[in-house]
Amino acid sequence: MGETIGYGGLSTTRKCYHKMTGEVRAVKVTKKEDLEFGERQKLLAEIEILKELDHPSICRVIDIFEDQKKFYFVQEYLSGGGLFDSLIQNVGFTEAASGAIIRQILSAVAYLHGKKIAHRDIKPENILFESNDALNVKLLDFGNSRKMGENDTMHGVYGTAYYVAPEVLSGDYDEKCDIWSIGVILYMLLSGNPPFNGTSDIQIIEAVK
Repeated sequence: MGETIGYGGLSTTRKCYHKMTGEVRAVKVTKKEDLEFGERQKLLAEIEILKELDHPSICRVIDIFEDQKKFYFVQEYLSGGGLFDSLIQNVGFTEAASGAIIRQILSAVAYLHGKKIAHRDIKPENILFESNDALNVKLLDFGNSRKMGENDTMHGVYGTAYYVAPEVLSGDYDEKCDIWSIGVILYMLLSGNPPFNGTSDIQIIEAVK
């Protein structure tokens, strides 16, 4: 286990090295003692979803371990940084670059929706570049994802104010909420600004509505 490279609500991500091959990986570590019952059930549901996924634009989970105290998610190490960081640094994205990024995310989401999986938290923070010298990106973080039945709709507000779809706020929605989030990201790539803005989450949500 190497240095810490990321933090989440209930987890820490560290760089790690395979003892036999020396390959570099990332491992997301979650302490069991930090999980309340509902959060533990949510994590187990995420594990079941991750086992199903195999797509070039989705961060690959290589193995999942647990011991008495922690869960370990071993996944691809993506060295190119996050899309969010690029937007914050005001990296200019051309139309061609924006199109290349969005095409990959749409491909990943079409794959998920084909499996009746809704991501429910698509945002630049959950999109990482594979390396520093290419526009290859991968979608990650399936903590809010849900596997749906054939005619299911979902309830409960998930996601982040800038990217949440209006139907999510009304409380009756399906997997198409992910498409709205991708549209918001495309707008931001092309313009450098969010389409729905405000000085607080409440103002942003009112603008989304």
